[in-house]
Amino acid sequence: MTPAPPIYQFRVFLEDVRPLVWRRIQVPADFAIARLHRVIQAIMDWQDCHLHEFSVADRTYGAPDSEEEREVLDERGVRLQDIGLSIGDRVA
Repeated sequence: MTPAPPIYQFRVFLEDVRPLVWRRIQVPADFAIARLHRVIQAIMDWQDCHLHEFSVADRTYGAPDSEEEREVLDERGVRLQDIGLSIGDRVA
């Protein structure tokens, strides 16, 4: 039997909003970043109406967009366990 992947815990919060709005989530390390995005949409009760991206250690991940000038790495093909997260790291 294959062991279960490690679990990552994130604290998701809205910046510059008072009172602070936040959620704590736990997801498997083998989640694709795109799937993390869908989880965040669900827990915040959002409708996925805006472009998004995740920045980690000088790399930016997001949905590919041919009209976007900045290049982002395709979030669909990158798993959380592959981006080198450590305890206390910030994902913006």
